[in-house]
Amino acid sequence: MALHEITDIDIRVRCGRCSLEVRPQLTTLSVGVVRNGTVDERVIPLANCATCGSNEFLMRTPDDDPPYPSPGSFGHLHRLLVDHLHAELINRDRMITEVRTKIGTNKAAFIRPLTAELIAKWFPSGLKLDARISEAERLKIAAASGVTV
Repeated sequence: MALHEITDIDIRVRCGRCSLEVRPQLTTLSVGVVRNGTVDERVIPLANCATCGSNEFLMRTPDDDPPYPSPGSFGHLHRLLVDHLHAELINRDRMITEVRTKIGTNKAAFIRPLTAELIAKWFPSGLKLDARISEAERLKIAAASGVTV
């Protein structure tokens, strides 16, 4: 599911399979999954799609991931939103028990909230992606930020 908006109380996501748009409350989301005895604190599981049954997840960017190659693109902005949602959920203590045990009191090492500067730069209308940014708009944003694409 693609994340399209984060508000103080919910998120707006669209199913990657059937395009159903839903707004799950933040209180229904938790960070973390356990698979084969391994805890992954980067994953935010989403409820199955009510229309097609698709089971999807949002994943925070890995710690060693290089900078996104296309600043301002849908993929780049989506990555920023997912990282911010992950941070918000951890700050709200919305984690499965295994994640809470794994990270202990060191929450700051596992989160990447957006700074006010990044929000102003990439999300001036709020934490949302209403539509894909055109190539011309992406180049304009990149040029304004001094990035060569």
